[in-house]
Amino acid sequence: VTPVAGPPEGGTRVTIRGVNLGLSFSDMVNNVQVAGVQCTPQENGYIIAE
Repeated sequence: VTPVAGPPEGGTRVTIRGVNLGLSFSDMVNNVQVAGVQCTPQENGYIIAE
């Protein structure tokens, strides 16, 4: 996950890279949290397996 820090009020765009994160955007759209806070994934930045 980058960046590793952001302001306490949130709003920081993060990049998450990894494996087994789902086969499509819809697989993860409601399943992303950072530090226990629900995130709002952006489909325009989603890339399937590179």
